[in-house]
Amino acid sequence: MVTVTPKQRSKKSSKTIVFATLAVVALVVIAVLSKGTSSSSLLRQTSKPLATAKTVQLSDTNNPQDTNKDPEISQKQQQHDECPYMSIHDLSEDERNPAKGERHMITPPRGGMIHLVCCQTTQGPFNTLVHEQWAPNGAKRFLEMVTTGYFNSKFGVPLMRCVQGFLCQFGLNSEPQLSKRFKETIPDDANWLPEGPKYRQNEEGVKRFATGYMAYAGGGKHTRDMQLIVSLDNIPTLAGGSPWEVPWGELVGQHSLDTFSKVYTGYGDNGPPQGDLWSRGITPADKEKFPKLDYVTGCAVVDQQIQE
Repeated sequence: MVTVTPKQRSKKSSKTIVFATLAVVALVVIAVLSKGTSSSSLLRQTSKPLATAKTVQLSDTNNPQDTNKDPEISQKQQQHDECPYMSIHDLSEDERNPAKGERHMITPPRGGMIHLVCCQTTQGPFNTLVHEQWAPNGAKRFLEMVTTGYFNSKFGVPLMRCVQGFLCQFGLNSEPQLSKRFKETIPDDANWLPEGPKYRQNEEGVKRFATGYMAYAGGGKHTRDMQLIVSLDNIPTLAGGSPWEVPWGELVGQHSLDTFSKVYTGYGDNGPPQGDLWSRGITPADKEKFPKLDYVTGCAVVDQQIQE
């Protein structure tokens, strides 16, 4: 039988208290370290940039860029970092304040906000000057598409119907879920161009729909959604009464016309079907079937001001 004396019991109790204290301290330290590690991980996750522009270097930061660009698209895009026009002051006087003359058959509406947009394509950059006074609803929808990063998807927006000497139609996204964000149509704008066959050109022979005018594709009243057109030549028949063809902006800068002169037009009216683009976007099979198809791969608003 082992007998424990009071002295021994006192020593044993002291040791027990010491060990218990050390254990508590150790648990506290472990808990603090564990909590610190968890916070650091969370901080790294939340501080990770949401998106970084790889190939489009634009001054406007309200436009999210997609870092998951298709490698083929990125390779074509790398040589076109930014637009020659990054400020409205870069434009000529005629571009800032268009008037009746060799280009415009009448003087377009003046005043209101104008927005300079820089876009990238697989054939180079182009600038568009958006005039709110020309077509307020049409301008607003396009700017919404730009500022929400609509054109910055993985493959971009295919230039699906480009007919030489006529127009390019685009707007359905390579990712169908993005197209559906803008499926709701917008109200028509009043046409500021004179309508009817009599006004296909003016007395000086200047045609109604100038090269580089931008409008919407449509099929009746109030049918404008996300599908756009840009004219590749002076077209007298456009905007003659179709409510969706009211111009809301135009290409500016020779570089913009040069870019569209290089866009592939060989598919013409036989590019990717609109129904397929709406339902499934661009698939690997489409990439094989239309290897020369060009794309708009990014857009951003780079400057804006009130037109005097």
